[in-house]
Amino acid sequence: MRIKKGVTRIVFILGSIVIKIPNFLYGHQNFLRGCLENWSERKFTKDFKDFDYYAYKICPTLFSTWFGLLSIQPRAIVLKRELTNDEIKYFKYVTSETKLANFGYYEGRLVCLDYA
Repeated sequence: MRIKKGVTRIVFILGSIVIKIPNFLYGHQNFLRGCLENWSERKFTKDFKDFDYYAYKICPTLFSTWFGLLSIQPRAIVLKRELTNDEIKYFKYVTSETKLANFGYYEGRLVCLDYA
């Protein structure tokens, strides 16, 4: 198991899944933002599951608890290069934060991993 810590969430990498929980180490406001990000990713997955334009561009949320206290997603292979300008345009309406750690490969396609 590997653990990655961001300001708003902590991610546990366990085999073929990742578990995201809000990060309580950086104060109450960031903890609440982590809850909202988990909840938002689940809502995005549910709302756009039948719309290929969005569903094809994200790593789906498989499960999320009420209030976003826990979120489970399939594990993706993290991208090891910068996005091209065409890729940045491709993800324009999914996320505005195009940092390397937010993207990877899932089921053979480039997807956004952090799209809250």
